[in-house]
Amino acid sequence: MIRYATASTELFWRDDAKTSERRAEAVISSARAAERSQSDRAQRIVRAGELYDPHVPLRIGTAATALRTNIIAPYVDTWVSHICAARPRPMWIPMDGTHDDHMRAKLLLAWSDHLFQAAEVYRHAHGAARDACVSGLGVLRPFRPRVGAPIELERIHPIHVVMDDAVGVGLPDELYIRRPIARTKLRALYPEHEKEIDAAPGAHVTSWYLYGTTLDVVECWEAWHLPP
Repeated sequence: MIRYATASTELFWRDDAKTSERRAEAVISSARAAERSQSDRAQRIVRAGELYDPHVPLRIGTAATALRTNIIAPYVDTWVSHICAARPRPMWIPMDGTHDDHMRAKLLLAWSDHLFQAAEVYRHAHGAARDACVSGLGVLRPFRPRVGAPIELERIHPIHVVMDDAVGVGLPDELYIRRPIARTKLRALYPEHEKEIDAAPGAHVTSWYLYGTTLDVVECWEAWHLPP
């Protein structure tokens, strides 16, 4: 399963079936190559997660050894609580502006506060801030579920963010997000592709991070590519 977008195309690509299949194969092949290039970083993320929580479900082959005294988790949780309790947000403050500038800034602040509240930014921020402390990467993804809908947020676990570390200096040209999604949910979302969904291999076959799982999930990819 693949969803692909560029900076100059619509959110969902709509080509004929043959073209779409070739594009999906190319995107997944590129994502697999990027995944191999970041394997060291992926292992560091898992090891860091095991230090924070020895019962973390992400493994690399062997079970984690529980720490006798875990001093990492309390420090991380305290830091995240302090930062998130401050509820940081963008501020609109004119410097030496006129009365109209100050009124405009006040309206902009009310507008941005409304967006933060509607997207439940602070509810999602705790998880992303904790990911940043533990793994060195915290990701919140803003999106619109459909054209014209309000902006929503979702926290993406760092292990599912894939980019080529060899060429990822600055802004990466390509970014991938993988999602293990239950096969039953995919059937409900895309009933017209039920046969393809049933034939897709389980994520425990295609994905190292779900090795040994008994969940019936399919690995799906979402990809972005910036034009040259």
